[in-house]
Amino acid sequence: MAIPWRSTAPASGWGIDAPESKQSCRDEDSLPYRCGAKAANNPDAFIAQRPVSCAPVSLDPYGRTVAACTVGGVDLGEWLVREGFALDWAHYSHGRHSTPQRDAERAGRGIWAGSYVAPWLCRACMRAGGKSDKYLKTLERVKGIEPSYSAWKSSNFRNDF
Repeated sequence: MAIPWRSTAPASGWGIDAPESKQSCRDEDSLPYRCGAKAANNPDAFIAQRPVSCAPVSLDPYGRTVAACTVGGVDLGEWLVREGFALDWAHYSHGRHSTPQRDAERAGRGIWAGSYVAPWLCRACMRAGGKSDKYLKTLERVKGIEPSYSAWKSSNFRNDF
């Protein structure tokens, strides 16, 4: 089905996780920027008024639609990951977006240009009352990991937030 992107876009793209809309990251000079806003707004230029086709895949735990979307024959989730605006959520995608993610990381695109907290960890911090430093230090101590994507892939930690 073709949908106007902004008006009826799915709650989330299948197999990807993008920074929260109010989430900040650090750029290559370690300066903070709103990576969540950038991830939300940059698809507009790529889509450029073209029709977006979405195929519902499932519902998330909150009853919102999770869909795989394409524009001009391009998988929008893959594009977001390749441009560094989202991460492959391998728990759901089964690694479908792992190659575009490696490409983005190697090229230093998007969030890979600086530093970030994985979106699933950011949400966990928000649920912990916004005490991100305390939460991440506890997570590092208990789980023995760092709050980054590479740490999430370790066998010690699953992204089931």
